Amino acid sequence: MQVQPWTDAQSWDAFVAAQRRSSFQQSWAWGKFKHQVGTDIIRLVVVYGAEIVGAVQALHEPWRFGQSTLSVFSGPIVDAHLPVPQYQEVLGLLLRALVREAKVRGTLFFHLESAIEQCNESLFKQFQVELKLQRAKAFQPLDTQMLDLHQDEAMLLAAMHEKTRYNIRLAEKRGVYVHVATGSGVVAALEQFILLNKQTAARDKFTSHASTYYRRLREHLGDDVLRVYVAMFEKQPIAANIVVHFGDTATYVHGASSNAYRNVMAPHLLQWRQILDARLAWKSWYDFYGIQTPQRSRASKHGATWAGITRFKLGFGGQTVSYLDAYELPIRRGWYRLVKVLQRIF
Repeated sequence: MQVQPWTDAQSWDAFVAAQRRSSFQQSWAWGKFKHQVGTDIIRLVVVYGAEIVGAVQALHEPWRFGQSTLSVFSGPIVDAHLPVPQYQEVLGLLLRALVREAKVRGTLFFHLESAIEQCNESLFKQFQVELKLQRAKAFQPLDTQMLDLHQDEAMLLAAMHEKTRYNIRLAEKRGVYVHVATGSGVVAALEQFILLNKQTAARDKFTSHASTYYRRLREHLGDDVLRVYVAMFEKQPIAANIVVHFGDTATYVHGASSNAYRNVMAPHLLQWRQILDARLAWKSWYDFYGIQTPQRSRASKHGATWAGITRFKLGFGGQTVSYLDAYELPIRRGWYRLVKVLQRIF
């Protein structure tokens, strides 16, 4: 087995999408999107015989002070059907190749947020020691809530918190209507999301992506992958969500709501419609994409906690999935130490 660069989109996505709980952040389309916003994309695979058995998509991004970083999110992806010794061999090949890339490119550091669950930490531990990876602050959620969509609607509803079921019915009774945008309507729906997102960011004290980010997201992912849902009340958009479909998973990635009509519980009905649509699309999992746990709390830069959004997501039932901590390997150690000092000060 050996590591090699990969340039074929079809075979890449076929492998990544075939893995359980597929991550859109390792999809070819996501790499294209990130490339369009100024990121150099590195794609590596391990081939065994004629088959891909491991793959990783890494982001080489410009940083402050003329530096750059190499980052991996939700990867590397290794065929879970491999016996443990072969799984670890493939994982090790990919991790070592990433460290080499980080060094050759003269990056400030290599940052890793893997697709390995905490319960499988033993598969990773030897490489943490070998490569001298150190724990770091995560950029993406490391804990999430997932719904198993093999259940029927009655089972999904029964597993919810009583208040969540009540709020779904309340939204329907009050006349909230959920619209999923298709075709040319996606552009208009996305603009509605952007306006609502500005209200949400100001209300909940977090820094949002620029409007151009969401427009490019739609342009490069396409309507089959990216879906925009809008909740209407009295002919006004009052909540909107972005969901990404890839492989066996539908992921709720961005949500926004109006400051008005919060008593009609539109976000609850939005989620329920998104869950039902994911089942209709034959997805196996619905990923709420980020919660906080007692072991790992979350907060925005301005101090707003994730307690409220976590209660909201947990109300839909499902299971908590926790991934390994984020890790970093300093490459330019002098600069790295300086950056860490400045981050503590400011």
